[in-house]
This record gives sequence, C-alpha cells and structure tokens, in this order.
Amino acid sequence: MRCQVSMCPTVEIRVPRCNVMASYSRTAERRLNYIVLLLLISSFGPYVFPELGVRLEQIVIYSLFVLLIMGRLLSIGSPGLNSHLLTLAALLGLTIVWTSLPTFFGEHPRMSVERVVSGIERFSRPAATILIFALATRSIETRGLRYSLRLSCLVACVLVALNSVLCVTQVFVDTWPVAQFFLRPEETQDQSKGLWQVCVSVGRYSGIFMQPFENGVAHSIGIMAWIYYASCSRKVSVALWVLLGLVTIGGLLSISKAFLFGGISVGLVYLLLSSPGRRIFSWKVALPAVASAVALEEVFDTWKGTSDLMRFFVESDYEMDTLSRFTGARFSSGGSIILDYFETIWNAEPFLGFGFGYDHGFPFDNAWLEFFAQGGLFALSIYCLVLVLLGRLAARGWEQRQQEGSLLIALWILVIGCGFGAPMLTLNRSSTVLWVLVSLCIVIISSSPALRNEVQREATNPSSD
Repeated sequence: MRCQVSMCPTVEIRVPRCNVMASYSRTAERRLNYIVLLLLISSFGPYVFPELGVRLEQIVIYSLFVLLIMGRLLSIGSPGLNSHLLTLAALLGLTIVWTSLPTFFGEHPRMSVERVVSGIERFSRPAATILIFALATRSIETRGLRYSLRLSCLVACVLVALNSVLCVTQVFVDTWPVAQFFLRPEETQDQSKGLWQVCVSVGRYSGIFMQPFENGVAHSIGIMAWIYYASCSRKVSVALWVLLGLVTIGGLLSISKAFLFGGISVGLVYLLLSSPGRRIFSWKVALPAVASAVALEEVFDTWKGTSDLMRFFVESDYEMDTLSRFTGARFSSGGSIILDYFETIWNAEPFLGFGFGYDHGFPFDNAWLEFFAQGGLFALSIYCLVLVLLGRLAARGWEQRQQEGSLLIALWILVIGCGFGAPMLTLNRSSTVLWVLVSLCIVIISSSPALRNEVQREATNPSSD
C-alpha cells in the first residue's frame, strides 16, 4: 500500500502597493498639517532670547528645515521636489550670495555684526520656509494639500483675530506687560521714546507688532485667508463672519495704509468675486454686523486715533497734500523721498549696492529700495523676477478656475502694492504667514494635470526659435 504525501502549496502574502502608498500619503499629510501649525503659531510667538533678537519663529523655521533636509538625505527613491518652490528659494539664496559681496569685500563700513546677520536672516528665513514646503509636500495628493491650505487660512485668521483682541484692549488699558515679550528690548526699554509707545500715544494700536505697517500686512493677509476659507466652505456661519469682523477691526485700529488701501481694497474685490460674496447681504449676516457695530461704538468713541483715520477720507487741516497723505510722505506732488534715496544709491553703488548692515541714513520703507540699496541692480532684478514668477503661477491658477489661483492673485497684488510701503516678502512675522499660504498655493496649482502636462511639453519640446 503506497502512502502519498500531499504537499501544501506555498502561500505568498503580498501587501497591495496602493495601500502602502495611501498610508504613506496620510502620514505625510498629517506631518504637513503639524508643520503648518508650528510655523503659523510660532510666527506670532515671543522673543525667546531677546538680548540676541531670536524669536520663536526663527527657532521653529530653521529646526524644521534641518530636520527635513536630514530626512531627505536619508530617504531612498523619494519623489522630486516642486521646481517652482526650488526656483523661488534659489533666487532668494542668490540674493544673499550677491549681497554678501559688497558686505564682506566692499569699501563701506558695516554698522555691526548683528546688523549684518539680521540682514542676511531677513532673506534666509523666507528661503528656508519655502524649502520646508518643497520638502514636506512631496507625495501628498491635491486633496490633502487643499486641506492643509484651508487649515492654514483658518489658523492665520484666528491668530490675527487674537491680535485684534489685544488691539481693542489697548484702547482702554496699557497692554505693555503683554506686548513687551514680543518686541525687541533695546527698542522699547524707554517706553517714552520707543516706536511702539509712540504709535500707541497717537492711537495707532498694533498688538504684538512693532509698527502699524507690520500689523496692517498681517491683517490684510488675514482677510485674504478668510475669503479663501469661506469660499471652500459649504456654509458661511455667523461665527465665521464675526471672525472676519475681528480681523478687520484690528487692521483699522493700527491706521495702517497697507490695510486701508491694500487689504480692504483687494479684499473687497476678492470677496465680491468669490462665492461667499454673493451671500453677503443676507439677514444672517446683517444681524451680527449690526450687533457688532453697536458693541464697538464704545471702542471708537474712546479711540483717540479716530481723527487720524478720518483724515484719509475727509478734508482736514493737515498741511500734507493728498498724495503725501496717502503714501505716508513717501511720495508727494513736490517730489519723492524714495526716489531721492534711489538717486543717492545710483550715484554711489548702482550695481553692487552697499550690502547688509550698512547705515544708509534712511529706513527701508520700500521693497524695491531694500533690494536696490543692499544688492544694487542685480538684486533688484531678482526681486522683479520673483514677482514675475508669482504672477505667472497665479495667472495659470486663475485660467484653470482654481480657487488657489484667485488667492494667489490677491496675495500677489497685495505684495506689489504694499511693496511701495515696506518689504512685505521679508518682514518679521508677517512674511512667514505669507509664504506659508503662497507655497501651498504654488504646490496645488503645480499639481493640477493641465499644468503638469504643460511643464512636460516644455521639457520635451524646447522652443524652436
């Protein structure tokens, strides 16, 4: 009798590749959301080492950058990075390299090592922020990117609204015990002479920001972020409209021209062209608006900056002409201080500029002036190229009828307009919020099939000119 031994077949267990990729994508999405929260919250954080001028924002940005770079070096076969973000970061890095030439090899003396480091850091911080998103957004689908952008907009609005609460509080009580942790000590030791206290004394309240312009830029970005978030929401709740009211009030209390003629103007056009703008005149919006106006009547009655705000809209006894009044004396019918500064630099160092840390004798109240004064025509050309790249991507998003394209256009117009008042791309705190939104918009627009196909065609079919 023969005994037959049956052999059991070998069972091979395979994990579906799609499940692994989906799990990896979800992990990357959660990581991106944590990064967004850390960047935005830290941008409104205090000075950790006040004597060195180190803010929580800077510690978080450079720490995340180093960690993501190390993760990139250790990863094998990871997907490529977004080329548009890499280009923007490279342009800012090139600005640092070029401007370092007159800084370390030029004939003009530096003010201090601290001023040189501070000047370099104003450009390295945005570049690091952009690279963080180039590293953190790979392998994330468009849906996950849009969720991160919506989260960024909501968190930015809440943070700006909290700053508005502090601005309103300044109308009634002295908020210096809180604000002192967010301002440089050497600039505010003597409160009677500090810039922050001078602004407070005339009724221009900026919360945690040193200057009204910085506050105005932050609240202008907050308005754009609110409109995008509301456009992506199925229903615009009363609480969301109240949030917009808070963002607006904080910008008004600083009497910032960046907010009055930038944020409000661009925001109104953006709002009316968006989906929540079509529902703005409903009774659900009218009731909280009236209630808010009644509640804020006491604020504006007590606010000593009311007359300073109204001078932009009614005839007053100010000796400044209209153009000078609307531009903060930067431009006037009799000439322009900014153009005089440009002429001074052109006659001295038109090509190289003066470098970082040089005492120009005038403030950088203009983005074009900052690039030209420090890096000459070459650095100014880089700034123009950055604006062109941002505008080109925004236009592509608009053509594809993407909401991210509309947001990027609004931010792009804001950057150009506010650039005549201060360097918006390199400002403390506000620029981090700006680059978070801009970077996510760029990645989403770049991930659309239409744009990917166009990029591939440009790569495979070079111009025949």
